[in-house]
Amino acid sequence: MSFDAVDEYLDPGFRITIGGREFRVEAASADTVLRLQRKLADQPRWSRRQELDEIRRLLGSAWDDLVAAKIAAEKVLRVGRAVTAKYTLDESAAVEYWTTGTVAPKSADTQPAEPKDDSAPGRYGPFDPGGGTYREEFGDREWYNPPHMAPAFRKQAQARKRRITWPDLLELWTELELDFQSEGIDLGSDILTRRPWRWFEVRVARFVRAPTSQLRQAIDERKDHDGNDPH
Repeated sequence: MSFDAVDEYLDPGFRITIGGREFRVEAASADTVLRLQRKLADQPRWSRRQELDEIRRLLGSAWDDLVAAKIAAEKVLRVGRAVTAKYTLDESAAVEYWTTGTVAPKSADTQPAEPKDDSAPGRYGPFDPGGGTYREEFGDREWYNPPHMAPAFRKQAQARKRRITWPDLLELWTELELDFQSEGIDLGSDILTRRPWRWFEVRVARFVRAPTSQLRQAIDERKDHDGNDPH
């Protein structure tokens, strides 16, 4: 059992120790992280100056604390990048970057080797769901597994589970606004500057999962229109 979500709820900030002194980065507002996500989507490559400007905004008062403590610029940059990883990836990525200076790419799921036995799905083509003995004289099996076991259908199912990214969601901002509005939350107000990022993130995740939400329906429509791809 993991209590990561509870821990983040109880303490959404980020604590970091440098030279025996602990510094705390308070939780960024939803507005701050949304702006960061938008800039990353529009301009993936930044100059050093642009990156420092974004880090200063993200760190808030912690930036002043680090500067006042005369922490080396490279160390401040590392703190900023760790906090950036927290909001663009997750807490474990932030810790990994702070301790190692890098974030290892997530290993891709590997497909098991094709089985050799005649009963296995895909033995006689991508639409073969596997099953009984293959009969050469009739060109079929004695019996078949359910169709969804065929490799072709498994690949389609995997495509439908494609990870939805923030650039995807930002393109559907109108639908997201309408979902929040249906719950009496006006994103046109100053609420995003008053609420922490996690408050916004968990609600967006719920809209992504809810089959009747405007956002979910728009995502599904794009997948169906573009071949299981939100774009």
